[in-house]
Amino acid sequence: MTDQFFTPSNIATSLVIGLTTTPLKVVADFAIGDGSLLRALPFKPKKSIGLDLDSSVINELQSSFPTWNLMNGNFLQPDKKTKEWLKNWESKVDLVLLNPPFSCKGGTYVMVKLEDEEVRCRTALAFVVNSLKYLKKNGILIAILPLSIMKSEADIRVLNFLKERWDIDFGTRLDRNSFVGCSPNSVVFTLAKKTINYSLTYKEESNKLDLGLNIKILRGSTQMHKTHKSGRYPVIHSTNIRNGIFEKNDLKYVDTKTKYVIGTFLCIPRVGLPNKGKIVIVSVSDEYILSDCLYGIEASDYSGLQSMQDAILNNWQAFKALYDSTCAPYVTLKQLEIFFKRFNVTTNVVSIFNNK
Repeated sequence: MTDQFFTPSNIATSLVIGLTTTPLKVVADFAIGDGSLLRALPFKPKKSIGLDLDSSVINELQSSFPTWNLMNGNFLQPDKKTKEWLKNWESKVDLVLLNPPFSCKGGTYVMVKLEDEEVRCRTALAFVVNSLKYLKKNGILIAILPLSIMKSEADIRVLNFLKERWDIDFGTRLDRNSFVGCSPNSVVFTLAKKTINYSLTYKEESNKLDLGLNIKILRGSTQMHKTHKSGRYPVIHSTNIRNGIFEKNDLKYVDTKTKYVIGTFLCIPRVGLPNKGKIVIVSVSDEYILSDCLYGIEASDYSGLQSMQDAILNNWQAFKALYDSTCAPYVTLKQLEIFFKRFNVTTNVVSIFNNK
């Protein structure tokens, strides 16, 4: 397990967008490398914890960050000293950040324990599984994993186990040029404990509407660090949606058309603390790209979009609870599907809107 490709600062920053500061007192990275993920945090945790197999990077980090609690050791096969150090953090970590070694060459497998059974999976997913015991009840894990994990037969059993117990979001995909020195296709993986029964929360309030709509949902995917000040296609970001309107000032651009919208749609935030001023109906006559911080909703007509907007704003506490359920406010497609289902709204996930 010698994969050592540190996370570029721009990628690290994109992973921690939207994290709130108050609940996140203890943050850990069990494959810390050069510490880029912890360094990218927009706040200073009370405790920063790091483990790495490479003693030289640990020594360098300890010199640069003397207040961090660091350890040189093997996370998947810890010796006695490492086990004792790790035991200090069981059920005490608010947030785990990971860019674990992928180690997929030659079909490398690791045995992990799922309750009372040992199951094999690949190295990257083993880091995720072994990290779970250190999370608090409402903790969250954000990791960069190989994209192949979503289809790998070697990992499917472990993934199904996790999906039964945790809210999982496969988010932004990172292309082969994201890391220096290697060229994996990878994906941002977010995991949080299922603590709220979304189908029952605010049930009495939400059951007042029967919209009978069929909507399309587009999840934006463009990362803002890949945009620039000029280009072919403008990007709609969460900062352009405020105070109930779409503001075209300070737009950024990309040259590749992906996940684009044209026409009229309802825009809602994917990450960040939700507020009513960001639930906005947008009309554009040209092709725009959605950033990975936004969702778009398309209905058959304008009145359908107004009904969806009203359903959200008039049931605000239920909608807001979707984001407030974890220490990092974000909402998944599955959570939206369950929320809208209360209003007799069916959802379909698409990659473009073209209702001009």
